[in-house]
Amino acid sequence: ATIDFLAHAKLWKVDGIRFLACTFQNLRTTELNSLQLGHGIYSLDANFTVQASCSLPPGTPPPCLPPYLHPSRFIGLDHGIDAKVSNTSWAFTVDQAEFTNNVCGVLADGVIGFEVHRSNFVLGNSVATSLTHPMEAHWDGRHRGIYSYNSFGFLVDDNTATQDVNGTALTEGFVTGYSRDHNDMVFRNHANGLETGYV
Repeated sequence: ATIDFLAHAKLWKVDGIRFLACTFQNLRTTELNSLQLGHGIYSLDANFTVQASCSLPPGTPPPCLPPYLHPSRFIGLDHGIDAKVSNTSWAFTVDQAEFTNNVCGVLADGVIGFEVHRSNFVLGNSVATSLTHPMEAHWDGRHRGIYSYNSFGFLVDDNTATQDVNGTALTEGFVTGYSRDHNDMVFRNHANGLETGYV
């Protein structure tokens, strides 16, 4: 089938883009191959930030209380964020975002120094019945929260990955592949009800 939707936002060699309280969602329910679900943000050699916004009245001291916090959301996609690097060292940061029923929440391929903080991943209930994206060839049908491949120097902390109560797909929370002998930090994350929390 023809793939007519790649991503909501495509970034190439841009520096400093900010996404505040944005929603990236695929509402189609007939696209059963994962690659056809598209991505929220697809980037190559880009520096960007995904953050929540806060509607507290001016002058109110932080932190932002939950009723006033408006996270960025990634829903029903193949990859919420799909970031790659070819010839720069630019990275991305995600803070207080929500990833719901994507095949993969965040995929970082060769990205040095990316960060994902205080975000929630709900996995296992994507409409995809077959994983057709080339990066998913060896996932054995599993859906993932964060997948880091050939990336290093990253910081993944205070995130939560949870199995969707209606989800039937096998799930893995935080997966790191081929980071080699570099300093990476994955800490204070929580995995609930998944087949595997950490790989």
